[in-house]
Amino acid sequence: MRSFTTRRILLYLSFWHLHHAYSATLYDVIRTNAALSLLKNEFSSHADLIERLESTAESLTLLAPNNDAFSTPDGALLQQQWSQRDAWQLHWNGVLTYLIWEEERTSRQMYQGLQQPTAWREETVEVQITRDGIFFQSPSSAPAQLVRPDLTVENGIAQIVNGFALPAFVSQSLWDVILQVSVDDMAPFTRMRELIVMTELEGFLQNATAMTFLTAPDTAFEDPMFSNETLDLKTAAAILQNHMIPQVLPPALFVADSQVTTLFGQRLTITETEEGEIRIGSANVTQYSLLLGGNGIIHEVSTLLVPPNLNGTSLMDKLLEQAENNTSVDNFVRLLDTSWIEAYSNVQQNYTVFIAENSTLPNSTQIPSDWTRHIRRYVAHQTVPGTILTETLLRETMDAANATGSFYEIDIPVEFDTALLQEITFRLDNQTEQVFIEQSLPQKVNMTMFDFISSAENGVVHLVSNPLVPPFWTTSLMDVVATYDDLSTLQALVVKYNLEDLVSTYNRTLLAPTNAAFIRRGIDGLTPESIVDILSYHLLTKVFSSDQLPTGGSRRYNTVFGRIITVSRVSESSLQFNQQATTVITNVLHNHGIMHLIDTVLVPPLPNETDAPTTLPTIAPARIETPTAVPLSTPTMEFSIGNRALSYESALAFALGLFISCGTIF
Repeated sequence: MRSFTTRRILLYLSFWHLHHAYSATLYDVIRTNAALSLLKNEFSSHADLIERLESTAESLTLLAPNNDAFSTPDGALLQQQWSQRDAWQLHWNGVLTYLIWEEERTSRQMYQGLQQPTAWREETVEVQITRDGIFFQSPSSAPAQLVRPDLTVENGIAQIVNGFALPAFVSQSLWDVILQVSVDDMAPFTRMRELIVMTELEGFLQNATAMTFLTAPDTAFEDPMFSNETLDLKTAAAILQNHMIPQVLPPALFVADSQVTTLFGQRLTITETEEGEIRIGSANVTQYSLLLGGNGIIHEVSTLLVPPNLNGTSLMDKLLEQAENNTSVDNFVRLLDTSWIEAYSNVQQNYTVFIAENSTLPNSTQIPSDWTRHIRRYVAHQTVPGTILTETLLRETMDAANATGSFYEIDIPVEFDTALLQEITFRLDNQTEQVFIEQSLPQKVNMTMFDFISSAENGVVHLVSNPLVPPFWTTSLMDVVATYDDLSTLQALVVKYNLEDLVSTYNRTLLAPTNAAFIRRGIDGLTPESIVDILSYHLLTKVFSSDQLPTGGSRRYNTVFGRIITVSRVSESSLQFNQQATTVITNVLHNHGIMHLIDTVLVPPLPNETDAPTTLPTIAPARIETPTAVPLSTPTMEFSIGNRALSYESALAFALGLFISCGTIF
């Protein structure tokens, strides 16, 4: 009886190990197979593909190039030409996606001439069967031979090959890609393609080793100045070269406030709008990664990027000209950063600008230079984009509004949106014929000189009596805090301990922990002194906005508490502080500085600790879960039973169980 029970237990254990071998996924094959270590390195940067190979929702086939494949001419060329993984990430993603078939297919189900669809844009790979074995032929690579077939796992089959099967774009230049797409696909871009041929600039897109091409739709050419009759070859070539950037820019490298230089030589600033859209120069990116070529990438933009001074005098030229003799204009020009200089220089974008005669900024004498975000948005509030609102046009608009109202009405409002997306209202006093701009502040903004600059190609400037004040310029920090329900704990602490003056000090950055952050840290039992210390540690002594750091950069800032906090920009929209707290909302402006909402309360270091504390003092009892120790993994050997890939341990346990149980039977 005992021997029979032992046999049953051993057989159960054997098949239990076998079951767990069957539950492996395609990514487990890559992860645990030493012969696929280089392929594993490439997949490590593509979480979307790893997730797909780990999912059991579909059955796939994976062509897995082994380490030898990376030494072939195709593999070596990929590593050499696309060595900068960040820039070529989409291209590598395309290559790896091409290795995936969206159905499970064993080697016995393959036949000569099979055109197997892949997961990459419906492209196929051809199966060739010879005396030497099974090969996979693709448009852009030498045949890859099957060297280890049919590693079957829970979500599919891995076929290990000694070469690469590559999608078509790998061997095509950007110009080849443009020529080979269907007419329907490129229908909105026929004008751009015609200009490339007309100016004989195909070579730039054909021979460059790394290129980003920004293509504009045909609607961008509707202006008569871009018609075939008026556009000369020199101008057309300059426009096209201004859409070519001699580096590869996937969407992940669109970093706000960074700059790129076109082949024409113009420096374009990459910005992010309030709606989260990316702009390059004056054009919105409307379709990312429209086409890929072996030497670059194509994005669609909303409008033409016309080089400055190409067709007439820009508004920026006129501003610089007037700044030499007019103090008000000179003060305004000094506020402009690169993005506004490029915007006013682009003759394809129209603007109406208001410049205050008496003062540049509200309380401008004390505005620090690092208030870059405040100043940029102040300029936006003085600018009405998309229209050249001359005095004649403005009065005609008001006359039309008056015709629909009462004859005795005193004020006729006409509303426009500024570039800050704030509404401003023009009003006309019918008794005095005076036009003024309505704003919430007591002082009235009178139009003192219409059409001060009116000869620019793309804009007009009016002089006004006072600056147009954006809402954030008159909003206090505590008013801003009160608008966020998630900051009620912070607000209560500030009020309870009379810390309004501390947190509202001029020229400060407040790191504002959310309610959840205070709950996690615990504040019960803290002394008033501790509260002051903690809040002082959340106040930087300078104004700091996220766009002052590039992605991956870091900087150290003094705090009112007297210790230093390290700020890191971990992504386009996320900051970290001391590698502990991450922003929930960034760049909330107010009249004394800026605020960032964070998800963790930062605890000041003890006197004997460095500025990056190694231990956090206990402020309130908290339950800490002790993590379960996880043993280090060791390399495993592989065996196979039938079509299944088994680890060394699984195979040994299975064989030992069978041996003992069978020996017991006999």
